Amino acid sequence: QRTAIGPAERPRALKAGSTLYVSAESAADAGPGVEAQAQGVFATMRGTLQSAGLTVRDVVSVTVYLSDLADMPAMNTVFRQVFPTDPPARVTIQVQPQTTERIRVGVVAAK
Repeated sequence: QRTAIGPAERPRALKAGSTLYVSAESAADAGPGVEAQAQGVFATMRGTLQSAGLTVRDVVSVTVYLSDLADMPAMNTVFRQVFPTDPPARVTIQVQPQTTERIRVGVVAAK
């Protein structure tokens, strides 16, 4: 059983069984700094998780795409706020920026 969350033509997430796969989201409109964008993208992620009946405690894996690895300390600050205990597995990848976005985040969550 697969359930799309969001518009059918480009769902924000796909639930397959008890696992939720959330597409990488950005929050470039949250401001120019990576900290503001990270807070925005994790807020969006929380909403997507809630739509599927999940919380950040259900997140098992996070993929972070940064346009500049120098932003890692600021991103880590926000990451620790979102996942203060028992953080999920994480991969961080530097990518070539295409717009003003400094960060994208995708997650996998399971109940």
